[in-house]
Amino acid sequence: MNFNLNKNRIYLNWKDISWGYRNHIIGWKDVINYANDMIINGSSNQDVFELSMVNSSNIFELDDLLNKIAGSLENYSNAKWLYILLLQLYNIR
Repeated sequence: MNFNLNKNRIYLNWKDISWGYRNHIIGWKDVINYANDMIINGSSNQDVFELSMVNSSNIFELDDLLNKIAGSLENYSNAKWLYILLLQLYNIR
């Protein structure tokens, strides 16, 4: 799915990004773009910096880095993604 994560001013955290990526709602480029946005906004986390440097030749590193940043997804509620997907459907009707 190709959409701007920040377009509708919905706050997403790393758990949201991780869940969206693992469930194929967003792609690896969206994850990298989110990491780049975090760095531009002042994040000094080394793992976020490493994640922002992932490209098609080292994409195998993405899962491990995302796990380190987001942590466990146990008891994660997907209500935010449901809202985002319904909002997108509403906007393209």
